[in-house]
Amino acid sequence: MKNKIEFIHIKSSEVLKKFIEKKISTLNRRFDESIRKNVSAIIKLTEEARSSTGKLKEIKAEFLLKIPGSHKLLVVKKKGQNIKAAIEEAVDALEKTVRRFTEKKETLKKRRSKKTPL
Repeated sequence: MKNKIEFIHIKSSEVLKKFIEKKISTLNRRFDESIRKNVSAIIKLTEEARSSTGKLKEIKAEFLLKIPGSHKLLVVKKKGQNIKAAIEEAVDALEKTVRRFTEKKETLKKRRSKKTPL
């Protein structure tokens, strides 16, 4: 899976990038080997709000997943009190979305194979 990570108003770090890559790597099991290499993910982390004292209030994690052979772009947006919480919530939601997408694709494939030609 190809990942592009964008930090908007947030300092980037190698530790954070590795954390994101580890979390998103769990999605690989949902795809066939041939598709897995061409799936691309764009991850945007944005600082949403700060308090009057300058403390961070909210982080938005946005995951966009493009699956080859599909015209759909799977998008998940989650907010959290800290970076890791926002990322974990977004990855959990993305796993559910990907699972539904792959199950629906398999169901459609089975239906098409059951149809008999006239």
